[in-house]
Amino acid sequence: MIDLVLVLFLVFSGINRSPPVNAQSQGQVRYKTIEQKITQNVWDLINKTTGAVLCKVTIDRSGEPSQQDALNTCPEIITSSTPATQTQAAFFQNTFWKFVVTREFTTQVKIPIPDIVVNISIPSGPLQKPYLILMAYEPVREYSIISIQGSILQSEFICDGSQCNIPVEQSTLITFHANSSLGDSSHEVTANIDVILQPDGYYVSLVTLSPFSILEDTCAKIWGVNLYTYPTWTNFPKLPNLLNTTKSLYYLVSRLIITGIVDAKDCPGQGLLSNGSPNSCGMERASKVMTDWQNQFDPFIWESGQKNGIPPKIIKTLIEKESQFWPGNSRTYMDEFGLAQMNQVGADVVLRWNSELFTQTCTGLLSECGSSYASLPSWQQAMVRGKLMNRINSDCPTCINGLDLSTTNASIDVFTQVIKANCSQASFIMKDNGVRAGYEDMWRFTLASFHSGYKCLNDAVVTTKKAGKPINWENVSQSFDCPHAKVYVDDVWSNIVNFDKYVIPVVNVNQPIHMPTFVPKPTATPMPTPILSHNTIRVFVYLIFELKPFPENADWVDGVPVEIKLPDGNTIYQIIKNGQTVFDMSQYPVGSLVTINLPTLYRSQSIQLTDQGEILVTFRLMQPQLPLTLP
Repeated sequence: MIDLVLVLFLVFSGINRSPPVNAQSQGQVRYKTIEQKITQNVWDLINKTTGAVLCKVTIDRSGEPSQQDALNTCPEIITSSTPATQTQAAFFQNTFWKFVVTREFTTQVKIPIPDIVVNISIPSGPLQKPYLILMAYEPVREYSIISIQGSILQSEFICDGSQCNIPVEQSTLITFHANSSLGDSSHEVTANIDVILQPDGYYVSLVTLSPFSILEDTCAKIWGVNLYTYPTWTNFPKLPNLLNTTKSLYYLVSRLIITGIVDAKDCPGQGLLSNGSPNSCGMERASKVMTDWQNQFDPFIWESGQKNGIPPKIIKTLIEKESQFWPGNSRTYMDEFGLAQMNQVGADVVLRWNSELFTQTCTGLLSECGSSYASLPSWQQAMVRGKLMNRINSDCPTCINGLDLSTTNASIDVFTQVIKANCSQASFIMKDNGVRAGYEDMWRFTLASFHSGYKCLNDAVVTTKKAGKPINWENVSQSFDCPHAKVYVDDVWSNIVNFDKYVIPVVNVNQPIHMPTFVPKPTATPMPTPILSHNTIRVFVYLIFELKPFPENADWVDGVPVEIKLPDGNTIYQIIKNGQTVFDMSQYPVGSLVTINLPTLYRSQSIQLTDQGEILVTFRLMQPQLPLTLP
């Protein structure tokens, strides 16, 4: 049997005594380029009195520009046109907007995409033949993993596809990465593998893995809960596609049909009932798109769960409950944005409990962000909340289907931090009332805090404590005074614990197992042992009075420095005595090119060392011509 979750474990322990451990590698920041159609409307702001065009404003939405659009585009013109005694409101009363033209063009937009995920799975022993399973996942649907390659036991290997079984006969080090049809590769992963032969077969274990990450349940840490074993729904999947589900989501299908993503025009009622819900024909037409749509966010859910320490099955279940994976904005009793349908109350909670997110949101908005969100005046809190809400606002009239999916994907991390903030809020309520609860009950209390807020949960805990009842979900939920809190949590909880029933199997029994092709590393050619020279270099320096081959009539020079410059950059110095000096070159290879310099006399010669013998180097210095008579 193969362990579906990679864990770093004690060899003698067969029980998971800690939260799940996950290991993976992620590539560099990735982008893909898409073409996007842009529609822009150009308007002139005209002075009613003079008819002069004061400002030309371009906007990407229908309707007239706002005063703020004009101020953003032409602040100097408007300011200079406003007398000191006149307000800006009075200025705009003396203007009107005139439509000029609509411009449409296509532009290329670079959008971030999730990283390639690479992982390794260790088969449980005993094994007749030890092996490893390497896996890779390309989160962008239009691309695929084309190969996994790496090296093991001095041999290079490459394996087609996204999964590869690597035979490993002994303890060793393996490095590998995955290649995508996009043209890029994942980070390289290095694993130290231990292989032990026992009487009943081979046992393979993972000693080290780099890079690696441990999924630490952040909320359990916040609550101070340390379990011996954790529920199966907390397991962190090896790859994002293990979060893929197939669920019938009626609201999602209705949105897919209404927006034209699914064509159901030839169905009765064009695929919809009179109340807007999809009929059976509409559901059938939308079946594949519905499944693809609910799973397209899984790489971001997986990544955010790992980053924030929140079980990804909780994140996906809450998104399903809140929006059925349709990120369009809606309004019940207040505006709700994005996949998580987050409202102002949710934004307030996460900004109170997450100082890092508050600082990120506040920076560039307020002049002073050093204090906490709670310490700000209410109007500044509203500004920070507004910026955060805009950050997760997926509405985009100029985008395909009216949705900015890049914003949608990025909003998942904000939503995950909202869940974590409610873990902190639930923990505070317990501590403030001097009570404790178990792990799964604390998760239920966190969901109640998320849905119904601080007061609802706190009042129920106080009431239960006063009644002398144990603080658990059964008792506290009976004390809720807020509508729908219990029903909401129980429904979400049922979906969490039954999550795996709807997971799409990713193993195709008919799919062949890819085996690697090994290419042995070339044996390094040893460098030849250099043959050392047995040369000496004898340098002569003399002053001649007649130009002859040999100094029959010469003055030998004394005290002149000689420099030999060697191929390795070093130099040797000696001084001429009685017209000559000798250099021993026996420690240098045959064929080395050396340069002999007389630096003070600006003379130079180059020679090549041979295997033996003496090399003569002569510097003949001519006596300068002197005048015969004085001027």
